Amino acid sequence: KLDQHVLLANRSAANLAAGRIFNAIDDAAAVIATKPRWPRGYFRRGKAQLAHQDVLKGVRSSNEIALKCTMRIE
Repeated sequence: KLDQHVLLANRSAANLAAGRIFNAIDDAAAVIATKPRWPRGYFRRGKAQLAHQDVLKGVRSSNEIALKCTMRIE
């Protein structure tokens, strides 16, 4: 069974592919709110922001992946 964050991430990708950029950003933001340590939400949001030509926010989303989603290896 897929969790809500996976469904939202997939819907974000589908919205982006259909040209619904703001819906894609909203869905990606919901992914991040639901599962903040899961990198795909930041990736989806960054792609949508870049599609909207908001390069600075797209780069920030990419940087958040490194800051919030790193795995501790012990």
